[in-house]
Amino acid sequence: MSTRMQAASNQKPACSNQLFDIFLSEVKDPSGKCVSNYLIVEPKKKTKNRVTGVAILPVVNKRFALLKMYRPALDEEVWEVPRGFVELGEAHDVSVSRELEEETGICCQPQAVQTLGYMTPEAGILSARIHLFYANADKQKNAFIPNEFGHLEMRLFDQEELERMIQEGQIQDACTLICYYRYREYSQSV
Repeated sequence: MSTRMQAASNQKPACSNQLFDIFLSEVKDPSGKCVSNYLIVEPKKKTKNRVTGVAILPVVNKRFALLKMYRPALDEEVWEVPRGFVELGEAHDVSVSRELEEETGICCQPQAVQTLGYMTPEAGILSARIHLFYANADKQKNAFIPNEFGHLEMRLFDQEELERMIQEGQIQDACTLICYYRYREYSQSV
């Protein structure tokens, strides 16, 4: 029996909302060490391989689109790549096109989307993976309208500005950093 299966059989629901179930679990690691009340957050929607969302680095005319977001857990405004939850039965490249247009007004064709691999946002507690992409966006079809909680602004940055913001610590979000550095590595190899 795997460690995960052992944890699942001893889970006690702690709380739930429309997106997540939170459990306190008794888990054993492979050496047999046991921990009680281990916190596990389970997203309600996930696809194969525990993929719960997509994160997209949009590239528009060699500039990078980022969202300024208010994040209540930090009580701060931060710059991040657009991202969102996958819909069950929806191909990830379709999720990318949908989320990108919903969150930024930027459009791209599914064939203009390139995978950058996966990341686990917080493997210590969150049972989830994020599928990372970049998108060569055609255009900004619609004006940015901050229609989701916390969305404040969308802006295009050139590579020099983005790298300066990273160096100065203005961009700290793991999805954004991994997308950018994987994109940079990918674009140099093509």
